Amino acid sequence: MPESVIQLIMVISSQY
Repeated sequence: MPESVIQLIMVISSQY
């Protein structure tokens, strides 16, 4: 996975 996808997952998961 690209780094951008990983960053998106981290940001989304941190909000939940």
